[in-house]
Amino acid sequence: MGDANSFFSSKRAALRVLVNHGEKDGFTAARMILSGIPLDETYLQNHLSILMNDERKSLKGGRIPIPDSYYLMGTADPTGILDRQNVSLDMRRFHKRLLQAYDYSFKKINGQISYNQTTDLFKLC
Repeated sequence: MGDANSFFSSKRAALRVLVNHGEKDGFTAARMILSGIPLDETYLQNHLSILMNDERKSLKGGRIPIPDSYYLMGTADPTGILDRQNVSLDMRRFHKRLLQAYDYSFKKINGQISYNQTTDLFKLC
C-alpha cells in the first residue's frame, strides 16, 4: 500500500504494483510501461486506479494475499504454557491436504501439538 501513493507518478512503483497484480490483465499494463508508454496514458491511469481500489478493499478486510498460503484463526496463549515464538495447533481442525503438503516439527504440550517456529527440523512427530 506504500506504493499506492506514488504509483501514479513513479514508473518503478507502478511496475512493482502491476507485477504483483499482473495476472488480472495478463501483464498488459506492465508491458505498456516497459515499452515506453507514459504513466499519464488514460488506460494506465484507469487500470492503476482499479488496482489501488482493489488493494484498499483487501486491506480493509484485514487480509493480505500471499500465494500458496492458508488462513489460520488463532488466539493468544490463555494458559501461558508456550514459550515466546511458539504457536499451538489443534491438528484435528487441519485439512488433511495441508498436513500432507507440509512437514513440520511438532511437540505435544498438555495434549495439544505445538510447532516451534524457530526449529530447522521439518519432520512430523
